[in-house]
Amino acid sequence: MAQTVTRNAEDIKRDVCSHLSWDDRINESNIRVEVADGTVILSGTVPTYSNLAQAEKDAYQISGVKSVDNRLTVLFPETSPSPADAEIASRVVDMLHWNPTIDDSGIHVSVLNGVVKLTGDVHSSWEKSRAGYIAINVEGAVGMENLLHVQPRAVVLDDEIRKDIEETLARNAFVDASGIRIEVKDGVVTLSGTVEDDRSRRIAERIARYTDGVRSVNDQLAIR
Repeated sequence: MAQTVTRNAEDIKRDVCSHLSWDDRINESNIRVEVADGTVILSGTVPTYSNLAQAEKDAYQISGVKSVDNRLTVLFPETSPSPADAEIASRVVDMLHWNPTIDDSGIHVSVLNGVVKLTGDVHSSWEKSRAGYIAINVEGAVGMENLLHVQPRAVVLDDEIRKDIEETLARNAFVDASGIRIEVKDGVVTLSGTVEDDRSRRIAERIARYTDGVRSVNDQLAIR
């Protein structure tokens, strides 16, 4: 595993700015970057939600970054006005219906001022997460309220869930699970402790979310 690197704020800021400028997927012209104690603070505006999410991912890729405080907001260019709420909702419904991995029969979609709200039921935590990802990446969406309720098809005991997560983490070549603590209560998984980097944190969170019987994941992992 890579060693933890301590770097000064100006070097981290320079590299984050350079990385955002390099990434052709992102319009970084209105993004401001500040760094304090290993935390990168992103503020300003971007034209799409995918830009907002990708900017955070890019910041995490820089050595020395321990956390990202993403304060970016979505502001559509005046030359490309935002679609109406009804049009956004219709697009979300279509995208969810066309996705073969999600049972959308229990999902209800509403949109207010570009903010998409998902309510209803799905059968797994990963379906909830994927539905949210699909919805927020529809053109015109500027925010998300994912209020989907996870109702697993079968009840899995908390101890079985915890054991499945522990064993899967132990098999993974990209995660040092020695610093991870796992608690499960009524299907809700809490991950705490420390990991080496953001990639390890994301992998651990996905492993928990994809485990059978999990209703939600509370990610409290810190980068050491």
